[in-house]
Amino acid sequence: MNTSTTSLIVAYRCRDDHYYQLQSERSRLQLEKDALEKAHQALLEDHRSLQSQHDDVLSERDDAFARTRELLHQADTRRSDKTSDVTMKADMDRLRVDLYVVELPRKILFIISSLIQTEERGESSGY
Repeated sequence: MNTSTTSLIVAYRCRDDHYYQLQSERSRLQLEKDALEKAHQALLEDHRSLQSQHDDVLSERDDAFARTRELLHQADTRRSDKTSDVTMKADMDRLRVDLYVVELPRKILFIISSLIQTEERGESSGY
């Protein structure tokens, strides 16, 4: 073998070694790419799931706020009704007093007129 043939063999081996190195690197990069794509898909699914949960929580929160506003409105209405009830009870008590004040003189007049009639008949009540 001469030197030029030996140089050619060495050159081909180097080229072959470089080719196999490139193939090996390409395979490694392809595996890494596939792993990254799987991780990316998993992250996208997790994101969708979290987004859905977030939307559900926001919806529940909005429902809770709406229910709270409704309950506060009902409480205000009841408070207003209680105020109306208290006012109505006070009015009824005032009317009872007015009725008693009006009725009392009538009762006194009735008792006096009964006494007068008894006296006129000649009956003595003993008072």
